[in-house]
Amino acid sequence: MNKSYIIYFQGVLKAIGHDAAAIHTPAYFMHTWNDFVTSCMGEYKGSIFDFDNGIILRTTIHEIMGDISLTAFPEFDNFCSHISITDQRFRLLVQDGRPGEFWWERALLLNAGQLYKEQVKLYYGFGY
Repeated sequence: MNKSYIIYFQGVLKAIGHDAAAIHTPAYFMHTWNDFVTSCMGEYKGSIFDFDNGIILRTTIHEIMGDISLTAFPEFDNFCSHISITDQRFRLLVQDGRPGEFWWERALLLNAGQLYKEQVKLYYGFGY
């Protein structure tokens, strides 16, 4: 991968206040988002807190994708494409159901485990 792209990408991360800007690469965000979405397939065994960490990651990705200067790098197209494909998979696993600005922030899992369901009821006041 183009070293200039990675350095610029990490500069964008730093500018948006990402704590680990110096070590996270585009590949980290692509793989971590993909791994999170994969963990949501089947019955989700994690907590609402684990789920929200994935949602926070996606919001960070949104902030990265909002920096139009990254479009100067051809590698950024691949990044956006990968995120879009993973987003499509995630949309099939969720429904709109909680407060949030973006569709992924409003997401509730369709096939949630008991812990997640209990925490949704506790924190949002409604159940499945």
